[in-house]
Amino acid sequence: VANSYLIPAEAYRSLGKIRDAKVLSALEKGLHSHSWIDMIAAGAVTGMTSLKTQEAFERLTKLVHPRYSNRIRQTVAAGLGTIGKGRERAVDVLMDLMKDDYINLQISAAAALGELGNARAIPALEELQKGRRDPRLARTAMESIRKINGVLELAPTKKEQNEKKSEEELALQRMRRKKLPRLVRTTNQRARSNK
Repeated sequence: VANSYLIPAEAYRSLGKIRDAKVLSALEKGLHSHSWIDMIAAGAVTGMTSLKTQEAFERLTKLVHPRYSNRIRQTVAAGLGTIGKGRERAVDVLMDLMKDDYINLQISAAAALGELGNARAIPALEELQKGRRDPRLARTAMESIRKINGVLELAPTKKEQNEKKSEEELALQRMRRKKLPRLVRTTNQRARSNK
């Protein structure tokens, strides 16, 4: 456990929750820590997001450059949905990230735009629904548009409908199993009393 990358990652996340601008330099050190899938650096990014200061925001917007790993960039995109509220530049950065080749980054950026709730992002989100796109991306874009427009409840997907139907059928079967023995007992009792 002493060499675990999870412990420093969580420490950096927690450090940001202090919300003291003085910890920004410590969080920046975390960005340079090497770990599997940049887990420690992602923790430092999440910590910066929690600070919610202008300085942290400026630093985060620099981390979306392609020279940084996709993991860091994806974590920044998700974080901009929180720290970017009320900041027009966050919308611009996220709309640029939706053009990236990395699909998970596009999805995170689209979801973050929904969190920001800025109507300026709607045309870019609508564009993600056109053509032969990854269904996860199209769905996230649709959810974000609905969040921006104030429609929080989404129509269920076919998979969700089928799962719900299966759950309802199972519940009906359970109910029948419980009622059937009771029905047989009641019928037998009536038959005996009629004799």
